[in-house]
Amino acid sequence: MLALFSAGSPFQASPDPQKRNQRLIQIGCEMRDALARTVRGYVLLLVTIALAGCIHQQQKPTSMGAATFAGNLSQCCLNPEKYPAWLVDLVEPAAPLVGRTIAHVVWRQGYLANGMAQRAILSVLKPLDILVLSSKGRMSGHTIPGLFGHTAIYLGTETELRQMGAWDDPRIVPYQKRIRAGAMMIEADQDGIHLSPARSVLNADRVVVLRPHLTSNRRRREVITGFVEHIGQRFDFHFDNASSERLYCTELINHVMPEAGLPARRLYGRQSTLPDEVVARAAIGKSNLNLVLYVRSLSPQWESASRRMLVADIASACHSKAD
Repeated sequence: MLALFSAGSPFQASPDPQKRNQRLIQIGCEMRDALARTVRGYVLLLVTIALAGCIHQQQKPTSMGAATFAGNLSQCCLNPEKYPAWLVDLVEPAAPLVGRTIAHVVWRQGYLANGMAQRAILSVLKPLDILVLSSKGRMSGHTIPGLFGHTAIYLGTETELRQMGAWDDPRIVPYQKRIRAGAMMIEADQDGIHLSPARSVLNADRVVVLRPHLTSNRRRREVITGFVEHIGQRFDFHFDNASSERLYCTELINHVMPEAGLPARRLYGRQSTLPDEVVARAAIGKSNLNLVLYVRSLSPQWESASRRMLVADIASACHSKAD
């Protein structure tokens, strides 16, 4: 503290006690803020290490021809709370900071990040199809319980939006340029709710395409504009369906398109919707969504897999977690 008043100190040239006290208060605040940043950094490091310790080794899918666990989804998603209560309590106050940090931990590109696989997926899409994604090359792909961890919505191309009469809607017009440039998807992630290009969304290891039942073209337009109206809204890092001020990926779908009927369950004291359960119900025909496509890969080679294989992969991941 004596250094504050040594030669060259701002107090040496300013003997005014009031100014000196103000400077002391300022330095105290700066020291407090620096200490707080240091503590937050250490807490975040400890949380990240703890989360990494909870990551289960990725299981290889069942062989390309055999489905060992087919039809056995009875126990999946029943006990998704894989983190201890103390860790959840620790993370909860700093959930946005922890979530953004985890989202930027990327080990590799998705195995489907190649033109041929993505073209195959895009060729079957129709406006408002739901894409459920698994990305195990990202830390975020391991922190969400289950095989699948994220969802996105395909809004459609300019041609498709024109065909349903939505292209010139005043709510779509501000985004026409971006849609023309390829940002045909809408998703909710750590950056909030925003449009994304297909190459970014499909940078994954597995993709499931689910199609909702919408009764009319008018309702389809309403849903599309409903999604667009949420662009810019913040992300719900607490994954709580009870609040609509901020929305996470599956919550956004249920909020705008309740016809999808996405399931919810009690998770860490709140109602949440797990992507795995959304896919599992569609795979066994107990959903308002039709299973359109399942594409998977654990290497640069990829394949369009069957419904039976999808059930097998979800059950295999579930059983692996239980073990």
